[in-house]
Formats: sequence, structure tokens, C-alpha cells
Amino acid sequence: MPPEIHLEVQKKNVVVTEESIRRVLRFGDSATNLVSLDEKLVKRVFLRMGYNGYLNAESYAKSCVARPNKFLMHVVIQCLGHRKRGYDVATDYMMCAIVALCLSLKFNFSRMIVDNMKNNLNEKR
Repeated sequence: MPPEIHLEVQKKNVVVTEESIRRVLRFGDSATNLVSLDEKLVKRVFLRMGYNGYLNAESYAKSCVARPNKFLMHVVIQCLGHRKRGYDVATDYMMCAIVALCLSLKFNFSRMIVDNMKNNLNEKR
């Protein structure tokens, strides 16, 4: 069953699904696309991007990436980050998205957004 979020907005029930995110944001992804990538692949791609930080960390710092790739990492963190602050590190799902963009892999951005929306809702409760 695809993930969905049930909310009440202005006394109306709203259901946010992966498909509704896909339709509204027009990512061009599909439910069959990858949501996560192999950890070794992510590390190899970040090494090729000139990453010079600790590779076994939970998140990678933007400051440790070579200058030509720093802007890509910055855009992904700013646009797809679900945090209110701390825009200098990429978490695991952001690192997978960056690798998918670098390797032109089909990636399920819609699922990633819905999953993080659900995580944010669960943290506030």
C-alpha cells in the first residue's frame, strides 16, 4: 500500500499521497523508481565528487565536497531538506538523491517527500 498522509486543514480532511505529490510537482518519476541506493555506491560517487570528509558518517558535510559539486549539493539540501535549520549537511536520503542525479538514475522523489512528511508529522506528536 502506497504511503499516504491524512490531515485536517481548515476543518477539511486532506489526503496527501505519493501519486498526488507526483502529479502536482511533476517530477516525472514513478512508483517503481529507486527510493534508496546501495551505501557503497553512494560512497564511491561522493569520492568521485571530491569528498574529503569521513565516509562512514551519518551525513556528509557540504564543505567537504569539491567546489564544482558543492552547488548541486547545496540545491538538493535547500530544496529537498525537511529541516528548519542545519543546511550544511546532507542526510542519507539526500545523498541518494544527489547520486541519482549525478548518475542519471531514475529516482522516486515523490516517495522521498511523502516519507519525510510522515516523519515530520510523527516527530511532532
